[in-house]
Amino acid sequence: MLAVISGCTATPAARLADASVLAASFKRHHPGSEFTILVVDGHALEENAIADARLLSLDDVGLSLEDAHRLPKIYRPRELCAAVKPWLLGTLLGSGASAVAYFDCNVELFAPFDDVCEHARKHQVILNPRIGAMEAEPFEHDPGFIAVSGEAEPFLGWWCRKLGEAFEQSRSINQRLLDAVPQAFRPHVLRDAGCGVAYWNLPGRELTAAGHHYQVDRVPLRSFQFSGRDVLQLSDSPAVRQICTEHCEKVLAMERDLSEQFPRGFGYLPSCLKIDRHMRSLYRTALARYKAAQGPEPPSPFAPGGEPAFLKWLNQRSTDGNPEITRYMLAVHANRDDIRAAFPDPLGRDALAFHDWFLAFGWHEENPSPLLLPSDAASAPNAVPAPHHNNGQSRGPAVNVAGFFRAELGIGESARLLVDALEAAGVPYNTISYGGTANRQAHHFEERPSTERPVDINIVCVNPDQLPTFAQNIGPEFLDGRYTIGVWFWEVDEFPKPLHRAFDYVDEVWAASDFVRDALLKVSPKPVFKFQLPVQVPETDPTQSRQTLGLPARFCFLFTFDFLSVFDRKNPLGVIAAFKRAFAPGEGAVLVLKSINGNHRMRAFEKLRFAASTHPDIHFSDQYLSATEKNTLTAQCDCYVSLHRSEGFGLTMAEAMALGKPVIATGYSGNLEFMTAENSYLCGYTEVEVGDDCDPYPPGAHWAEPDVAQAAVWMRHVFDHPGEARARGERAAADIRSLHSPAVAARTIAERIRIIRDRLAAIAAMRRG
Repeated sequence: MLAVISGCTATPAARLADASVLAASFKRHHPGSEFTILVVDGHALEENAIADARLLSLDDVGLSLEDAHRLPKIYRPRELCAAVKPWLLGTLLGSGASAVAYFDCNVELFAPFDDVCEHARKHQVILNPRIGAMEAEPFEHDPGFIAVSGEAEPFLGWWCRKLGEAFEQSRSINQRLLDAVPQAFRPHVLRDAGCGVAYWNLPGRELTAAGHHYQVDRVPLRSFQFSGRDVLQLSDSPAVRQICTEHCEKVLAMERDLSEQFPRGFGYLPSCLKIDRHMRSLYRTALARYKAAQGPEPPSPFAPGGEPAFLKWLNQRSTDGNPEITRYMLAVHANRDDIRAAFPDPLGRDALAFHDWFLAFGWHEENPSPLLLPSDAASAPNAVPAPHHNNGQSRGPAVNVAGFFRAELGIGESARLLVDALEAAGVPYNTISYGGTANRQAHHFEERPSTERPVDINIVCVNPDQLPTFAQNIGPEFLDGRYTIGVWFWEVDEFPKPLHRAFDYVDEVWAASDFVRDALLKVSPKPVFKFQLPVQVPETDPTQSRQTLGLPARFCFLFTFDFLSVFDRKNPLGVIAAFKRAFAPGEGAVLVLKSINGNHRMRAFEKLRFAASTHPDIHFSDQYLSATEKNTLTAQCDCYVSLHRSEGFGLTMAEAMALGKPVIATGYSGNLEFMTAENSYLCGYTEVEVGDDCDPYPPGAHWAEPDVAQAAVWMRHVFDHPGEARARGERAAADIRSLHSPAVAARTIAERIRIIRDRLAAIAAMRRG
């Protein structure tokens, strides 16, 4: 009988498009073989949703019912994928496969892996070295690939037992476990330079392309892993640019096909309440105590009917006295340095102050759900109203919010943050995603369907240059009979006449900074209201390190930007000039420039590449990352730098501050909404004319020319005084939490909506009278 290899992967639902591209490539090179995708955070899957693969959930791979319910609470989806590999492989071997190969979901195959079946005749386990075909000691396996033979039951049993020990103690998964597979299982290591090519092993090797056929060091490419970040300037290779572009196009096409097919996963409770870090840490700790016979078993929300018991457990009182301090509140206290410093004794002398802070601010900042409020919240003197969650039970009209919710650009993130503020304010809303942008539309966003309430207000997060096209595309029924608010960002002091027609589509404009408001007020025939844009602490991946990100193990300055946001305004050349002035080659610091859309602005792209190439400690990468990957990159840097000429708000700076990073920036424009001399390092500037070739800005408008010499002094200062810099970053994070959270923003937005509705009601009454 001819041996046939089966393929598989495990993936979060959010990466299902990547896994589908992998499945299609596997089937293309192994016709007649089966491919299986385990969706680790999927509750309900349609069997035929993926043409090239069958879909499984955690209930289908032989885990005990206990582990199937517990593991999603212990591990994040990415770690959960690593945790369940042996059970997935064992399930497929039990179905009769001669050999099964596992690939990470972000891999694509370019040639067959038929030799795995031949190796499986003699070996239980087939691994791939992390650094390619080279012999290296100590051996490190590539966690993105493993294959097992039909005789691998002893090995899989050993692997399951090792992982089970981690489960028992709620420990992180050791990805290096298979670096030392016992020889009793006859492991075999592939020595093929074409297997497992990735960002960490490509430097020093040559990838070439002949059409759509690729070779690595003259060996046919068999698999490429697209999870990397090319801070080593891999874009110097045309073949790398080609293969990454082609893969991205395939994933985007698959995402469009799969959109709306899959529900929220185990990142949420069955009621769609988000599982936050405090719930996860509480559950891990309690489960470890239960395993050690030191406490009762915590309830799992994924067991049948388990969510009410889980919420009751979270809200259990920690003391019998007043005020009420719950288990969840203490977890928030334990996980936040600023709150521990403010309220060092939450069950004693600081109990009342901590309780009142949680009701007024804490629950909004962490997980704004009334389900997590203590039972005495309604009677507390400083309590805020519990927000509605658009479940059809709250009264009053709803608000339509339209914007680039799935786009990976600043105004798209602003729309998502505005929704967070509406959620915190308890304002019912619907969302309408708009796709009219050249930026990638790969940000995961759960559309809020119609609340089936009447809608009296539209909030449109689309800038004035695109607003007429938006209005034409969405149709007149969206605007007719509703009060429409335009949320606009603008970056210079003059608002040009060609954009004035955008005022015809709105009744009011909202600006996120005094800088934008002042520019619009000069010419606006409509009211201009300054609203507070909330800033959230960005979600990061704690399993990633500098090593896994490919960042040098030195003091790292970072700047991220979009070439489509006007290259001269973002001014990355100024950052390079300041870094060169501050540091000679090899002095210990590195500068990482992370951009997107360089392929759309090739002249500027080549100008930046040339400037970066003149200093060996400057690294430049132009590629899309997921939001979590981008945030994790920021979290791993030592200092964020923005020598912009102007910003409407400056969200990347605000996010870096929220992550506790010291920020060096031009002391001009919208970033002064949240930056001060006490929480950041501000650089002086000279106001200059914009000049030619900076559309859409008028040449005679003004912006800042930052003081590069002062920026260099600040960069050197931060490098030489890391303790002071960390302290300033901590001050920045505290200021963002206390002054710019969704709860704070919610108050100004809710009040403005109330004023608008009162005014509309008064006008309607006058007309009736």
